[in-house]
Amino acid sequence: PTDTPATYPQNPDPQLSGLNVKLTKIENGTAGNAPVVSFTVTDNTGNGVALSQLGFIQITMAGPTTDYGTTSFGSDVTTPGYVTESAAKAPCDASGNCKYTFTHAIPAAATGTFAMAIEARRSETVLAGTTDQQTVEYGAANPVSYFSVDGSTVAPRRTVVTESNCNGCHVALSLHGTLRNNPEYCVMCHNPSNTDISMRPSAKVAADKAAPPQGINFALMVHRIHDGVNVTKNGGKPY
Repeated sequence: PTDTPATYPQNPDPQLSGLNVKLTKIENGTAGNAPVVSFTVTDNTGNGVALSQLGFIQITMAGPTTDYGTTSFGSDVTTPGYVTESAAKAPCDASGNCKYTFTHAIPAAATGTFAMAIEARRSETVLAGTTDQQTVEYGAANPVSYFSVDGSTVAPRRTVVTESNCNGCHVALSLHGTLRNNPEYCVMCHNPSNTDISMRPSAKVAADKAAPPQGINFALMVHRIHDGVNVTKNGGKPY
C-alpha cells in the first residue's frame, strides 16, 4: 500500500502514555476478497498497547479514490460509499502488532485504488491520588493507506486541504470524541452520497425528522460551517 502519515499533534501532555496507530500492510486487497489489515498500536515510548486498554478502535475502507460515495459494500451496509468495522478483537502480540480480517469484501466489480484508515482512542487517569486527579480521553492520529484492487497503479486521493491549514487556527483539530483529525480520513465518510438523516436524534420533533436530508459532503460542510452567515446573506441557503 501507499501510506500517507497523519501529522495530528497528538498527546502533547507528557503525563499521558500516548497512543499511536499505524497501518503496516494490506493483504488480500483485491476485488472480490476480504482484506486482511496489519497494524500496530503503541504508546509514545514504542511499547505495545493492548486493545483491551482502548475505548475504541475501528478501521474504515472506501473507494475508489476518484469518487468516494459510489461503492456499495453489501446490502447490510447502510453507510454510502464506505464500510467501517471494529478491530477491538483483532489478535495482537505483546509488541502491539495486530492483524484484522474484514468481514466485508471488496466488491467483485471494483476497480482502481481504494483507501484504508484507522481510528482509536483511550482514557488515562493523571495526577492520581491528588485533588487534581482526572481522566483524560484522547485519540490517535488517523493514518490512511491506499492500495490497488485491480493491479493498476496506486492513485492516492487528491489533496484538497492539509491538516496544517486547519491547525493554523484550530491548533489540534479533533472531532467525533477525539477520534478523527485527518481531513484525508474525513472525506471517506463525508462524501457526496452521505447525509445527516441517519444521525438525527429520535427525540427531535417530527418536523425535524421529516425535513429533507442535508448533505454532509466535506467541501459543503466545511465551507458552510466557516462562512454560513455570508452564504445566507448572499442568497444562499443556511446549513
